Amino acid sequence: MNLVDAPVYTVIEDEVGRSTTYTATAQWSGTPIAAGAAEGTVTSVDVPADRSVDAGDVVYTVGLRPVIVGEGTVPSFRDLSEDDEGPDVAQLQGVLAAAGYFRVAPDGEFGPLTVAAVKAWQKDLGIEADGIVRAGDIVYVPALPARMTVTDDIVPGAVLTPGVVTASVLAEAPEVELAIGDGATPPPLHTPVIIEAGPGTEWRGTVTEYRMDPELAQPAAAIVKGPDDTAVCGDTCDTVPVNGASYTARVQLVEARTGPVVPLSAIGTAPDGGSFVLMADESERAVEVLVVDGSRAVVNGVEAGDEVCLFATGPATETGSGEPAETPTDDG
Repeated sequence: MNLVDAPVYTVIEDEVGRSTTYTATAQWSGTPIAAGAAEGTVTSVDVPADRSVDAGDVVYTVGLRPVIVGEGTVPSFRDLSEDDEGPDVAQLQGVLAAAGYFRVAPDGEFGPLTVAAVKAWQKDLGIEADGIVRAGDIVYVPALPARMTVTDDIVPGAVLTPGVVTASVLAEAPEVELAIGDGATPPPLHTPVIIEAGPGTEWRGTVTEYRMDPELAQPAAAIVKGPDDTAVCGDTCDTVPVNGASYTARVQLVEARTGPVVPLSAIGTAPDGGSFVLMADESERAVEVLVVDGSRAVVNGVEAGDEVCLFATGPATETGSGEPAETPTDDG
C-alpha cells in the first residue's frame, strides 16, 4: 500500500486506559452475643436493620418485656436488686448513668440511689417499677453505638433459654473483596479499584492482599481497602445491608490518561526502537506512546486535529522502517 491509498485518521483528544471488571462483595463479620440468663418467649424483634443501635435501644421483647442494649463486657448472669455488689452492678450503674438516671460515679453497690434509678428507668420503659433488674433485661455489648443483627432463629414465638446466642455485633466496617474465578488471573496487588456502590456513590481503593483457597492453593478473592488500610466504603459503610451486598468493580490495570489519541495501527516502529506515525502530508513524525488500551494509544508528538495514515506501511525512510507497531493481545 502506498501513502496515497492509506486510510487517514484524524487525531482526537480522549482518555485511554485499560481496565477489567469483577464482582465485589461486601460482607459484615460479627461477634456473637448471648442473652445471658434470659428465659421466655420472644414477642417482638425490634433491632433496626438499617442503622446502629445505641445504649438504651430495644433489641427485642421477651414476654412483652423490653430487652435493651447496654455497653459492657460482663454478661448478664443474675437478677440484680438492692444490696447486691459486684462488677455487674457497676456495669448496670454505667448504663443507668448513660441514660441520665444515675448521677453519681458507679461504685458496684446496689444501694438506695441505684434502686431509685432503676425504678425511674423501669417506669419510663413501661414495666413494673419494682427496682429489680432481671438477668435478661439488658444485652451487653463491648462498645456502642454498633451495628447489630439478631440470629435467624430469634423470631416472635421462639423460646429463649439461658446462654443462647441471640445476636451478633457487626464489625466497624464490612470486608470488601473481588471474587476470582477458578483459574482466573488475580488483579495485581496495589492495583486501583473503583466500586460502583450505588447511584452517585463510588468506593475507591486498592488491592491489598489475597484470600487464598486452601484446597487449590490459589487466590479465591482479592481484598480491597481504602487509603492507609482503611475501609474502602469510608463514611458510607452503613449503607451496606447487614446481610451483605454485591457490586460491580472496575480494576484499573493501566492508569487512564487524557491526550491525543491514535489507533495502534497508525504507529510504526523505527530501527532504533522508537515509535512514529506517518502524517497525511507524507511526512514522518516521532511520537512517544504514553498509554495503550489494546487498540488505541495516547501519544506525545501530535495534536488533536492532525491527520495520520493508518497501517503505517509507507516507504521506509532513513528514520523509519515502515513496520507497524506490535499490537498488545490484551483486549482492554
